[in-house]
Formats: sequence, structure tokens, C-alpha cells
Amino acid sequence: MSDTQLIEMIKAGNAGAAEDLLNAGADANQQDEHGWTPLNWAAGRGDAAVISMLLERGADVLKVGRDQRPPYKIALAAGRLEAARLLREAERRATAGDRVRPERSYSK
Repeated sequence: MSDTQLIEMIKAGNAGAAEDLLNAGADANQQDEHGWTPLNWAAGRGDAAVISMLLERGADVLKVGRDQRPPYKIALAAGRLEAARLLREAERRATAGDRVRPERSYSK
């Protein structure tokens, strides 16, 4: 299994293969050459089912790539509102104990 095979399956929209890779032990937080994770790519595609699957498998909803955007901001910039709502709620749960979390712009 390559280091970014899970990302490639998500980019291709192959949720079944992505689930198989996760079941085989693929890292839900692997990063590509841009620092994007499978969750970043699923957010850009607006794939709520894959987003949910990745979150259940421990994907870090706050992880950012070189562009410094978390998955929520990627989904928002791509106009994927259902995915953005799902990711925003996951962010809220992940940061429930934080008092202050700096906001980042969702576009470059």
C-alpha cells in the first residue's frame, strides 16, 4: 500500500476502495505533497458519507495542509454546504474544551 493510496481513492470518488484501505490499516491522516489529508479531499468533493467514515476512523478535523485551511474551510470554499455543516460540527466537538481558537480565512 502506497503512502497516499487512500487519498487517491478518495480523489477518484471510490468510497468502497477507501473503506477497504481503512479496514486494512491505512492511515486516515496520511498527507500528500500539499499536506492535504483524505479528509481535506473528501471535503473538497463534498462527500458527506466519506467524511463521516473518515471521522469515525480518527481523521483529524483540524489538520491543515500548506494552504492552512482545515477541511471545513475547504468544503465551504468549494460550495459543499452539507459537508461544511458536518465538518463545522465535528470541529466544534473537537474544540469543545478550547476557549479561543483563531479563525482562518477559507480562501487564499
